[in-house]
Amino acid sequence: MSFKDRLQHLINVRANGNVAAFARSCGIEEASVRQWLKGPSKPSLDKIKAIAIACDVSLDWLVLDQQPADADMIRVPKLAFTASAGSGSVVLSELPERVPVSGALLQRLGLSAENARLLDASGDSMMPTIADGDPLIVEVGVDRVIDGRIHVFTVGDEAYVKRLRRAPGQLIMSSDNPDWPTEPVPAAEPFRLIGYVRWVGRAL
Repeated sequence: MSFKDRLQHLINVRANGNVAAFARSCGIEEASVRQWLKGPSKPSLDKIKAIAIACDVSLDWLVLDQQPADADMIRVPKLAFTASAGSGSVVLSELPERVPVSGALLQRLGLSAENARLLDASGDSMMPTIADGDPLIVEVGVDRVIDGRIHVFTVGDEAYVKRLRRAPGQLIMSSDNPDWPTEPVPAAEPFRLIGYVRWVGRAL
């Protein structure tokens, strides 16, 4: 894989193919990035370092022609179900750690690394689609409910991974496990949409 191929791969994964957005995230001029993509020119060491830091990849992978085994891995933040202080309720928190995810997988999902989060499923309400402990890839930065899709959201101090659909004057949440009831989202509690579940061992 040539340098410009590796650069294009990063642009696809980190910015959904948007060269201007990628350049901004790296603190580099867009014209320079486009010139490197044309080849054969390559960036200076300080520019390569800026790209490596912004994209959380190794300098060796950017500089060398041979791709190491883990070069495709992109580190993304992880969400976790945690106890809310004082109430015993469960909320979603973003952890400081970043977890490696296949860049090729994110690209197949059409998902940028900036909008990807990892989350381990909790409970059996979404069985058989999602089992307790299953690793999920969640798309964040979303702003609307899509009927029938599996959403991650909070209601008050409670966190949920369930399907949502719109009904007149309310949202309805449902589980894939028939032992769990279908019920409206409580209107009196603040609702926050976190994202869509995009992958659970397979694309959704």
